[in-house]
Amino acid sequence: MNHHDPHDPHDPRDLGEDPGEAIGADDPTARRLRSGLDAAGRGLHAPAGIAAAALRGGRRRRRQRRAAVTTPLALIALAAAGLSWQQPWNSEQVRTVPAADQVRDGQRAAATVDDVLAQLPIATRDGLDLGVSEQLLIDRCLTDQGVTIQRSPVAVDTGDRVGEAARRGRDLDDLSAWSTHASTYGVASSIRAVLTDPGSGQLGDFIDGVPDGYYQTLTGTPARELTLPVEDNGSLTVTTSGCAGQGVEQLYGIDAETYTRTYVAVRGLPEQLLEDVAGDSALRVPLEEWSQCMGTRGHQVATPADLPVQVQTLRRDLLTDQPDGTRATEADLDTFTTAEAALASADRDCKDTSALGSAFAQALVRHWAPLAEEHAGELAAYRQMLQHAHAVAAELNPVDPAPASSPATSLTTSATTRTADPQLLATAAFRDALLSIDPDLVRYYAVGTMTNGDTGQRIGWWMTHQDPRSTPQATLTVQIGHLADETPGSERTTCQPQAQCTDEQLPGGARLVTTRTFDTRLVREDQVPGGQLQGWHTTVSVIHPDGRVVSADTRLDATTKAQLATGNSFDSPLTSTEQLRALAVNPAFAEVPWP
Repeated sequence: MNHHDPHDPHDPRDLGEDPGEAIGADDPTARRLRSGLDAAGRGLHAPAGIAAAALRGGRRRRRQRRAAVTTPLALIALAAAGLSWQQPWNSEQVRTVPAADQVRDGQRAAATVDDVLAQLPIATRDGLDLGVSEQLLIDRCLTDQGVTIQRSPVAVDTGDRVGEAARRGRDLDDLSAWSTHASTYGVASSIRAVLTDPGSGQLGDFIDGVPDGYYQTLTGTPARELTLPVEDNGSLTVTTSGCAGQGVEQLYGIDAETYTRTYVAVRGLPEQLLEDVAGDSALRVPLEEWSQCMGTRGHQVATPADLPVQVQTLRRDLLTDQPDGTRATEADLDTFTTAEAALASADRDCKDTSALGSAFAQALVRHWAPLAEEHAGELAAYRQMLQHAHAVAAELNPVDPAPASSPATSLTTSATTRTADPQLLATAAFRDALLSIDPDLVRYYAVGTMTNGDTGQRIGWWMTHQDPRSTPQATLTVQIGHLADETPGSERTTCQPQAQCTDEQLPGGARLVTTRTFDTRLVREDQVPGGQLQGWHTTVSVIHPDGRVVSADTRLDATTKAQLATGNSFDSPLTSTEQLRALAVNPAFAEVPWP
């Protein structure tokens, strides 16, 4: 394990064995400690300011990230605990689902762990980083007690733009690798977002080094620490006193000790659930067929847990021989974007043909129910604390970190806000549109961008909702694109031969095209002679006068003729054509900004 000089807490360079394996940013005070199994937007947010944390022990995992990082409080050791640092969230993938179990038709439909945990880090859905917000409160506390806090503007060395962005960009984690059903994992777009706005969501380094009295005021005198056991005889130690503790209390509305106890109580649930699901016998055959399918596409992987390693390998190519901000740097990112999309598309297709996607979703729901019931109290308490943090963070100013004279004053007078992230606006629009057609939906969805494979240009939004209530599982998709990019394709925007089709004029000059096409689905040869099924598939598209297209459709993950809906239809029996129409004409989609 490498260690930094404890007198130089802002040296970010020694981040482990390989810069491609380390995730971090120039200011360790803004980092957040999170489990390596927690994806951006779904992970548990550990206390950033109070993390005078020495994590020892921890369960051994097949993939381990190792990093040694010094915070302004103390050295944080991430030895064999499988933990990683994650700087502000930049992700194409967002999943948001109800906090509590839902009752439908007399039976409880438990939300998945993605569903539940997606509600915990509320900041990720609102474009605010709780780690930065917490550090702002700590800085203001320090200023009030006479410590001079002066931070430099955030700057990224142009000679290592892609490398720096890759270290701070989103990674694909094990849980996401199993559950993601999309044409991209969002890692490349995360890196691209950091390149576009390298200083977003960060605090700069101290201008003249660590100021006098910093550590004593940060931890308090005497310093109070809390040590709690974690899995496999590990331990977590945090500082709960001084400005570190005060920052946590102001952000979460509860003392640092209670916050940390609650965090520890729920932090291991994603890994525990994934272990239970991965060992489910119902996944054995689909998993074997998924692996064989991926092999035919050129990807030698045994389980989806191998996919993050594949993405890391692709991403590591970005970190070698980077020129100073030249076009070649962007070309390397375009190459990675294309390779990542190819891997994700193969994964999605193979999850369909093997039925691994639906089998995993059903197992996830099945195994989550007892865990959710067992930890309902802790999850509810954690959610409440994060809701408080969201309310506080919304009134802070993450862009201008200059501390005010009083935290109380600054929270009520801050007028500058960050520009809303298009990803978040698109996600909110999709969520609200789903609820408008069915308020009882188990909201399990992903939002990502569509990219031109030749140029790497982002040309629209791709949104999916997976509904585990149907058997086989149904996927509802909304695409937002433009006629000029032929996205969505002409089969969705014009009446094609051999299709049942209507084309009607809407108020305001828009057209609504409803097509019902006899579709062919490739399946396994051993299930259906000839290896294909045929059924009807419905799409509803709105073409706006400016060329924007909003298209909605549903598909069953059907693998046998017996599983097709009545009338040999690939459409979900739970989503009607009228509901698809309501989605396509939803005015929120017309307002979603371009990615």
